[in-house]
Amino acid sequence: MGSAIPGRQIDEIQRLEALHRYNILDTSREAEFDDLTCLAAYICQAPIAVVNFVDADRQWFKSEIGLGVSETSRDISVCTHAIRQKDIFVVPDMTKDERFVGNPLVTGDPHMRFYAGVPLETTDGYALGTICVLDTKPRVLDEQQKAALHSLARQVMALLELRRSIIQKDLMLREVNHRVKNSLQLVSSLLRLESRQIADPVTRRHFDEACARVATVARVHERLYKTDKVGVVEFGQFLRDLCADLSHSAMIEQGHHIDVHADTRELPTDKVIPLALIVNELVTNAVKYAYPVGTRGAIHVQFRSAQDGSFEVVVADEGVGLPSGFDPAATKSLGMRMVSALLGQVGAELSCASDGGGTKFIISAAG
Repeated sequence: MGSAIPGRQIDEIQRLEALHRYNILDTSREAEFDDLTCLAAYICQAPIAVVNFVDADRQWFKSEIGLGVSETSRDISVCTHAIRQKDIFVVPDMTKDERFVGNPLVTGDPHMRFYAGVPLETTDGYALGTICVLDTKPRVLDEQQKAALHSLARQVMALLELRRSIIQKDLMLREVNHRVKNSLQLVSSLLRLESRQIADPVTRRHFDEACARVATVARVHERLYKTDKVGVVEFGQFLRDLCADLSHSAMIEQGHHIDVHADTRELPTDKVIPLALIVNELVTNAVKYAYPVGTRGAIHVQFRSAQDGSFEVVVADEGVGLPSGFDPAATKSLGMRMVSALLGQVGAELSCASDGGGTKFIISAAG
């Protein structure tokens, strides 16, 4: 039979599990936590203030003033004692407390004498660490300072909860994007399989175009799943990847080349998906109509971003040009009608120019 685990050890295991669920250890400094540390030092008139979390064998400082280190060993941690309390833990003079008189932080730099810390407690009662103030001389806190330290501890926990909620939401959105991407790829594959059974070339072309549109949206969700940021996409790189994928489909068979020049800029997802579909349509049209059968040519795609937030996407070719009097808003083509509808979602306008030596479509969006 195995020996039973003492209740205090079980509590510590559960406390550490609670701490790790917040994913706070070893993260970068954040102004919101630093602000609370500054307030604690100011209100308590203390040269040292810390927001720290007590791990299995160390105490790690999310924010600190006056110490200049990021962590210390847990075996010299005063906060280890503080997290066992339900109220503020105060040591007026550490040289007169047998628990700390031999502590290296007392006998050596920074020669601590005073400590006051409030546990950072979760709603289910686990103390993750403390917000504390320290001084190099013995002293006490008045009741207002103690109350303020309690308030700041609650604010630290509110920040932690908000931070965890955002992380959980991001993880959920990434999972949604992953599932949407998989579903769209399945639909695209089914459309492609179905198109192979169609003898009529026009109907088959429509299936292939629908397949390409679905695959384009799937690419957006794939990038959203892979990125650390949720809700935005670095559009320059996405555009290069999109055109590379298009080049490896119908483009290779016909020998066309897509040349991409794109600035680096993040755009919201609700703009990226319509823009991606628009570029897909315009590039596909250039492949179909710009160059006579049997000839090869280049298609140029550009993304230019301005400091005022505006941007342009340009799709140009060096082909035969547009028919005389061509109006993209009046065409009966499904692809161009879809482009017109998508422009409204982006808040952009489309213009085109053709001089017989090529065609240029320009998508312009204000900042």
